[in-house]
Amino acid sequence: MIPEPKDPRSDGELMSCLAQGETAALGVLYARYAKLVQGLIHRSWGQLPSDQVEDLCHDVFLAVNDAAPSYGECGKLSSWLISVAL
Repeated sequence: MIPEPKDPRSDGELMSCLAQGETAALGVLYARYAKLVQGLIHRSWGQLPSDQVEDLCHDVFLAVNDAAPSYGECGKLSSWLISVAL
């Protein structure tokens, strides 16, 4: 299987696209940051079954989708994601 090429857009550009309804941007952000969010969930919630970690991670990215129009690029997206996850 040939890996999909990485999306060259910045996090801020992806958030702008997401705010404008481009749902594919959420998939790119998920690919970039799901491991970070899952690690945070593991550290914050302790040992959870992997399906619960995935569910919580998906909930975080649904919140990101909902909050995309108000994202103001005031810092790193990874830091903002952590605040959403907590």
